[in-house]
Amino acid sequence: STDDLLLFLEGEQGMQSITRDKCLEIIDRFEPSSEGRLKGHMGIDGFTAYLLSDECELFDPEHLNVCQDMTHPLSHYFIASSHNTYLLEDQLKG
Repeated sequence: STDDLLLFLEGEQGMQSITRDKCLEIIDRFEPSSEGRLKGHMGIDGFTAYLLSDECELFDPEHLNVCQDMTHPLSHYFIASSHNTYLLEDQLKG
């Protein structure tokens, strides 16, 4: 429902100043069933379509442009990595 979507967007997504009208607009855009749109409800298919849409994209589109020559094999590039990058604390407790 619009109330559930509102709670999700505010609580889980951290969106602020979201309104019920905005939730209805999202439902109208992404809910595939006309019955769901009329009732103001979003099913799993509409919710999945919303989460996978450009509106929910995490990747910054500015980073799509490659500003370096990336035509060489991967082994020709230096990749900075560490075997300890996954650790949360020190090597023994983390």
